[in-house]
Amino acid sequence: MIKKILAAALVLTVLTSAVSVSALAADCFGGGSGVETYVNDDLVTPIESAEIDGLTYASIRSFSVVMGAQSIKREQSTVTVETDELSIVFNEDSRIVKVNDYRYYIADGRCAMVNNTLMAPLGVLCRAFDVDMVTDDETGNVYIATNAGRRSDLTEDDIDLMARLVQAEAGNQCLDGKIGVVNVVLNRVDSGYFPTSISDIIYDSSNGIQFDTAYNGALYNTPSDDCYTAIYEAMEGVNTVGESLFFAATQDCWAAYNRPLVTIIQDHYFYG
Repeated sequence: MIKKILAAALVLTVLTSAVSVSALAADCFGGGSGVETYVNDDLVTPIESAEIDGLTYASIRSFSVVMGAQSIKREQSTVTVETDELSIVFNEDSRIVKVNDYRYYIADGRCAMVNNTLMAPLGVLCRAFDVDMVTDDETGNVYIATNAGRRSDLTEDDIDLMARLVQAEAGNQCLDGKIGVVNVVLNRVDSGYFPTSISDIIYDSSNGIQFDTAYNGALYNTPSDDCYTAIYEAMEGVNTVGESLFFAATQDCWAAYNRPLVTIIQDHYFYG
């Protein structure tokens, strides 16, 4: 039975398939457990890994090699990986991984130095390189499939602005409530009835101000880590409010009288 251990996760472009392992691999892979690793059904050298605080970490260098990286450069505590499509920057003790113009927030763990090798949680590496990974329950063999297909229309600026909106609108709400706010914004992007950019949606005032916090200074507040987590969860497909296009902290509002109530999460009512 094949069990999925890491699902599709970040917004990125297609990776070059790794069909062979260069001589460089011999210098950076761990060996010998009998577990085999495949990339797009091609057998590659096992990736060096370690267990840290209950999470599986992998060597950034060795993972990048099997992903077909053209360049892997380390300067002190920073590793920069270049492929045909991607430029990925990892920093020791950081919970942020930068990929091209995008930024991924590491919800669990952080980049860590292990025996002078910079490692990252395996799930983070899969997200950064746009791959899915499964493991075979019986053999322990690992199967990696490239080109997982992420949402690719959010820039770093989009994410920062949306995180500020989430903080302003739902900073005191649970994670599901924060995700719901992100869902509403993304639903509006896809609806055809609202502007098509994150910034234009947040600052939209064509039919009255849509988000008061966009105009009262609340967007200047620093977002919490949960705000970024909510965005990346939503980008991965997590949806807590269905097709909602509106939300409010009251049932005495235009949406309450004109749109169907979809769900209630803590202090917010979400309307379709």
